[in-house]
Amino acid sequence: MDGFFHFLQAQPFLVIFGVVALGMWLGKRSVAGISLGSVVCIILAGLLISIWAFNGAGVSLALPDVLKTIFFNLFIFARMRRRSHARPNNTPPVSPDSFTPVQQEV
Repeated sequence: MDGFFHFLQAQPFLVIFGVVALGMWLGKRSVAGISLGSVVCIILAGLLISIWAFNGAGVSLALPDVLKTIFFNLFIFARMRRRSHARPNNTPPVSPDSFTPVQQEV
């Protein structure tokens, strides 16, 4: 198993996509009608795999800074896009100066 974790340490893209795939698969499952969801399962899968790698083989599975930045930006901009589509007629929640609330027309 040490060789497998050393291989994963050298291939960070395989780690991230493997963790996401495992978390998505686990997130679709439910026990007694309760499901944790994809996001929680992805986080738990990442934590458990990295703890297992560190305790079992002494390998630290970390992402390069470029990947951290890319996935953080994807997370932020995906949330912005989802929120902009949730409003009727793409109206902003506040006026452009961000201090005066927009008056809703009736």
